[in-house]
Amino acid sequence: MNKKIVMLPFFALFFSICSAPDLSDIVWKTNEKFALSEIKRWVWEKEFARWKNDLGFKESSGDWTIYNRNGCIGTYQFRIATIEHLGYKGITFEKFKSNPEIFPPELQEEVFRALIKKNAHDLKKFEKYIGLTVKGVLITRSGLLAAAHLGGIIGVKSFLLLDKNVMDMNGTSVRDYLIKFQGYDI
Repeated sequence: MNKKIVMLPFFALFFSICSAPDLSDIVWKTNEKFALSEIKRWVWEKEFARWKNDLGFKESSGDWTIYNRNGCIGTYQFRIATIEHLGYKGITFEKFKSNPEIFPPELQEEVFRALIKKNAHDLKKFEKYIGLTVKGVLITRSGLLAAAHLGGIIGVKSFLLLDKNVMDMNGTSVRDYLIKFQGYDI
């Protein structure tokens, strides 16, 4: 018998085995959704950290010990009423002013995350505006969250639904924050 004909089944079997998916292909296909969700989560966390740091820098130049004449304290310039509303008691402007250690950076981060979570929940009714341009401003999730940090949900609502642009005591407006913080993928 011809040697080439005998070897043909061997090569066919060899190449079909060698081209079969290896274990890593099987694991990847099985965990593809999980891997993609982990990548998305990692990217979101990096982008959230960038947004949060930029917001903290805008509010206080990143100084966790700072306070202002309007009674706002810390990196994110919290009002005492906001801190108390979120369930954190015992922090007063006077105590912070004399000893910022009563509201350390770790606690400020905890309060900030609680506030963002609350604001994100309260902003759900305004998600229909995301991607639209309102009064010349492209509305994004990151912009809405920053604007809510500055002017509260009422400030965001006033901008979107009424002809009002709420400002803080320094003259920074909800519109300013909608624009400044619109470019983050959070």
